[in-house]
Amino acid sequence: MRLTLEAKIREKTGKNFAKKLRKEGKIPGTVYGALEQPISIWVEEKRLNEVINKLRGRLLLVDLKMGKEKFPSLIKSLQRDSLSDRFIHVDFIHLHKGESIHANVPVILKGEPVGLKKGGILDHNLYEIEVKGTLENLPHHIEVDVSELDVGESILVKDLNLKKVDILTHPETVIVSIIAPRGVEEVEEVTEEAEEGEEIAPEEEKKEEE
Repeated sequence: MRLTLEAKIREKTGKNFAKKLRKEGKIPGTVYGALEQPISIWVEEKRLNEVINKLRGRLLLVDLKMGKEKFPSLIKSLQRDSLSDRFIHVDFIHLHKGESIHANVPVILKGEPVGLKKGGILDHNLYEIEVKGTLENLPHHIEVDVSELDVGESILVKDLNLKKVDILTHPETVIVSIIAPRGVEEVEEVTEEAEEGEEIAPEEEKKEEE
């Protein structure tokens, strides 16, 4: 069941009116749709924060309520103030059944990599994957099993097996990898240099004898 977020029509637009709304604890926003004209709205800041916190790690999909109408919407973008970190604007996409849309789906890692037990370091590189699909088929999150991941190994976007949606993120993009600790890498490099030196030494001794 989706969370409901109530929105009100904005009577005015412009920076001054938006600033006034924020002082009142209201966040200005816009609702876009393939079949509708953009609508200027506002939502309660407190309720928006509650919804975002509850959906953390999941697709930002809500039921947007405007008057007597309620429809599924995707929170497409959120703008924050660089100093206060408060939300200052929010954009919604009005979704329709059967409509194909683009969405950034959160990545959740599952399991404890075997490489961590060997001293490896987990490097989670990609937190969202862009996909294209209908409302009915969009995953709320993408679960990636990392339990078999060893030191020096990675999981790429092309390794995923998602059904009913198209993956738009580049297939060679690294999602997660286990890297060796810096100290271990340095020891391996020194060992390789020593081995190379041992192979060259006999040849040098031969030249000296000639």
